[in-house]
Amino acid sequence: MTVNTVWSYVAETYPKNVVITFDDVANIYTFTPDGSGTPFTVSASVMATLLNDLLWALPQGTDVTGANGDLVTLIPEGYYDGTKTCTASDTALIPANIVNGETIFGVDGA
Repeated sequence: MTVNTVWSYVAETYPKNVVITFDDVANIYTFTPDGSGTPFTVSASVMATLLNDLLWALPQGTDVTGANGDLVTLIPEGYYDGTKTCTASDTALIPANIVNGETIFGVDGA
C-alpha cells in the first residue's frame, strides 16, 4: 500500500476544506480501495507519512493580539504547536474603575 494510493482514496472520500477527525483517520487506516469489503491495512510508516503531510498542509499558526477592549478575538485556522499566544487587553481595566476591595485579572480596585 503506497502513500499515493491512500491519498487518492482520501481525495475522493473527503472534500477539500473538511476537517478530518480521528475516526476518519481510523477509517483511512483500514479502508477498502477495491470495493471488495476486505480492508487493506495501511502500514505504520505510510500512515505516519500521511499524518505528517496532513499536519504540514495546515497553515502555521501565529501569535494573536486582540484589539483593545474586544470581548472576542478570532484565532486564525492553522497548526498551533503550543508555543503561540493570544493576548487580550483593556486600557479601562484600572484600579479607579474597579470597586475597592475587589480584584479583576490581578488589578486591585481603589
